[in-house]
Amino acid sequence: MENMQTEPLDVSGTKRASDSPDDRDRKKSRGNAPSTATVEGESAEQPILTGSIGTRNDRTGKAPVSALPKSTKAVVLNEVLPPPAGAQNKGRVNNVAMTHSLSDNLPAQKKRTPQVMYPPSADFIFSQTIPSSNIATSSNRSIRKWLFSTILIVSCCCAAAFFQRAPSIRTFDHVIPPKHVVDTVAKGGVVDKNVQGQMDAFLSNVTLREFLTDPSGFHLGMAPSFFGFYGYFGSLAAWDEGLVTANQTSFLDTDKILSVAGASAGAMAAMLLAVGIPPRKAADFVGTIDLTTFADPPGVLSAFKGDKFEQLMFEFIQSQVPADHSMQMQDSKIPVAVTGFDLQTLSTLVMTEGCVARSARASATFPFLFQPVHWLGGSDSESDSQDYVLIDGGVEDNCGLEGLSTMEPGLQKRVVNMVVGNFGGVGTGVPPGPSEMPSGLSTSELLSISIRNLPQCGPWAMENGPIAVEGARRAMLASLDLPLYRGKEDGHYELHIDASSFVPAA
Repeated sequence: MENMQTEPLDVSGTKRASDSPDDRDRKKSRGNAPSTATVEGESAEQPILTGSIGTRNDRTGKAPVSALPKSTKAVVLNEVLPPPAGAQNKGRVNNVAMTHSLSDNLPAQKKRTPQVMYPPSADFIFSQTIPSSNIATSSNRSIRKWLFSTILIVSCCCAAAFFQRAPSIRTFDHVIPPKHVVDTVAKGGVVDKNVQGQMDAFLSNVTLREFLTDPSGFHLGMAPSFFGFYGYFGSLAAWDEGLVTANQTSFLDTDKILSVAGASAGAMAAMLLAVGIPPRKAADFVGTIDLTTFADPPGVLSAFKGDKFEQLMFEFIQSQVPADHSMQMQDSKIPVAVTGFDLQTLSTLVMTEGCVARSARASATFPFLFQPVHWLGGSDSESDSQDYVLIDGGVEDNCGLEGLSTMEPGLQKRVVNMVVGNFGGVGTGVPPGPSEMPSGLSTSELLSISIRNLPQCGPWAMENGPIAVEGARRAMLASLDLPLYRGKEDGHYELHIDASSFVPAA
């Protein structure tokens, strides 16, 4: 073993190319000259160590590392040494820096303190303590993963439960069962085999035609709906077409509508009905409205002023009524009341007097689309009138029924509550029952009608208006002779119409 020759290694641990003869002679002559290495705790002469690790090179005379005294840290230039015994149990040390000083017989400029890198073993690395910062980072990642997984699982379970509890089975293709019917039929998320029979049990023996043509008449309330007046006039046009006798030209001639109220788009429909304009003519009128007919930018904190819209309404109403007919709400053919939201008192104002066109504009003043409307009301005397600043009545009057509470308060009424879209906007679609009517409104019978899935209309899509009118008209006509669903309370009926299959192609 003493005669074994070892070839020098470079820092990376690979063999270096063989030295030239001159280099070997030069190194040999330098290696044979003893040099004193100053080592902490020792004064004995020691040979200078260079590239050999743990074995003696007979040719150069270099001593192995094991020949050094125990107190010696290391005297190795630019070499990679194995980790000292027991290092793997002394905490995490990635780099072990060993210092030394060269012999005084070397030139001063060559004296330096090299750093020797001990490559840690795998056992050494994995047995060490992880810094607290790394532990915190790892813990945070684990918590985030756990939270994400939990939220994902819960969301999937909720979605599955929701869709399981909403069976697509319908008694009639275009009639959506009320929510309380669906909840009752779908037990534990599984649709019962006899679902059709159970749903039929909720149907009443009263059709839509029978309810609307009852000799007692009814009071009509139309809910807010963003540009939903297209759907309202389409539905009312179906009443004109399907509920009149041979000697009648309009449903208004039957005197079945005893009073009318509304908010926002419902107020616009209510006002045209109240002055006696047949729904078919009103539907033709709104079908001609587009953005260019009412746009008057800019308004106060709004896209448009709204003056042009009011003028449009006034001119159309004036053209459809006798010349001597009043344009005041209190003089209308059918008693009418619409609502607006007052920005000064932050409360709902019910309007029963005043200009029909201005009141319709005030109730339909959608925030930031039209500027607020100045309104004087509260007294016949202008000097005693209160000043209001009104915006959309749908802010608080969500079902368009507040106006009915001011007409013959305390008297029980048969009420038809209609909405284009869902009751409650984008909410559950559950209409208010008889026990949830506004203060002052008492019902003997209540019918809630919703017309859903019409094309979306608005300032950016008013070309869909005539299509929505026709879709609503066809859907309502197809529903006149269908039985109504019973509501959750006695005397409450519901009819939710899916108009999607009746919308004509664009």
